Amino acid sequence: MVPIESGNFWLTDTPDQPPAPSNGVRRRRGDGRIVTWARFHHLETGRTVYVFNTHLWLRGGQGQISSVDFILERVGALPAGSAVILLGDFNNVAERSDVWRTATSQGLKDAWVLADERRGPEATLSDFSPPSDERSDRIDWILVGGPIGVRSVETILYNVRGRYPSDHYPVSARLEIP
Repeated sequence: MVPIESGNFWLTDTPDQPPAPSNGVRRRRGDGRIVTWARFHHLETGRTVYVFNTHLWLRGGQGQISSVDFILERVGALPAGSAVILLGDFNNVAERSDVWRTATSQGLKDAWVLADERRGPEATLSDFSPPSDERSDRIDWILVGGPIGVRSVETILYNVRGRYPSDHYPVSARLEIP
C-alpha cells in the first residue's frame, strides 16, 4: 500500500487543533487523546484504504464512549463502501464492554472475531510479563469495515530472555483486500 495523505485529530471539543495544556481541567471526550489516520492506495486492487489508530483514555465511562462515537462520525463521513481499519489500545475488554459494543455498532467488525485463524493468547495487556492463563482481557483491537477479509490474527509474545518491550502484547492481522 502507498500512503496518499495522513493527519491527526484530537478527541476534544476542538478536534482539528491540538489541545492547550489542561492544568488538570477535564475536557469532553478523550481528554486530549489523539487519532492518527492515513489514506492508502492498495496497489494490487486500486482500492483506497483508510487506517485510524488511537489510544483511548484509561479512565472508563462516557468519555471513552464519546471518543468512539466521534471516531465513528469521521469513519461514517468516508465514501460509502470504503475499506477501513481502526486499531489501537481501547482500554476496554472486547466483546464485553460498552465501548466495544459502540465501536462495532455501525459496521466495523472485530478482526479477532472474524479471523479464520487466531494465534497467541487472547489477552493483550502484559504488564511486561509472560501471558497468564488467568487473563483473557483483550483491550487492543483491530476493527475492520468495508471489503476487508481477515485471514489471521496473532497476539505476539516477543521477548528477549523474558523481558517484554511493552506493557501490551502487539496484535497483528493478516488482512485481505479484494
